[in-house]
Amino acid sequence: MIFKFFKFCSFFLIVSLFALGTITLSDVFIHANALRFQVLTVMIALIFVAMGLLSLFLYRNFSKLHQISTGTYAIQEPLTKLMFVFGILALFMTFADSMLAFALLQRMISGTALLG
Repeated sequence: MIFKFFKFCSFFLIVSLFALGTITLSDVFIHANALRFQVLTVMIALIFVAMGLLSLFLYRNFSKLHQISTGTYAIQEPLTKLMFVFGILALFMTFADSMLAFALLQRMISGTALLG
């Protein structure tokens, strides 16, 4: 049950981070800014994509650990608690990333650049 919750939260976190990186990167192609603002925008987009890749890496490792520890209770109980904590953290990060993505989209629709 906890693994499904963790899987659900991790999936939406990874999707929201990659979407936020894509939205941020698209600002470089939409608005004509100074070069330093374009470089900063690309760096921020790469940070979001790197966070998404790190989340994917954590999810894969936790799922492998969950498969390995199905028989041993001494490992499974702390792993379940850790997955619950990371699932809650992923849920909060998903909400924050989604709100930021919608705010950035609204700012782009109004014609304002993200930086500069």
